[in-house]
Amino acid sequence: MFSTHEGSYECPHCKAKYDVTFTRYPSKDNDWYICDSCGKKIEWNDTHSPGNFRLRSDNKGRRATPPISSENGPGVGGSAGAS
Repeated sequence: MFSTHEGSYECPHCKAKYDVTFTRYPSKDNDWYICDSCGKKIEWNDTHSPGNFRLRSDNKGRRATPPISSENGPGVGGSAGAS
């Protein structure tokens, strides 16, 4: 059974802030997303995976209005794991 909840996520490279939907998978999800602010790859390998990224503020602290949303969610450009 999959469970989801809303939360926030910060790019480990530039500290841009996102609103995200976290999904809990029964096994680890190895995937990635390209940061909308710095363009670097954000990777994770966990059972608690972020998805549906919506940029809240960029790496300079500027608020995104309207929020920038990735329709494709995690794995934009490719995916190494489960969908």
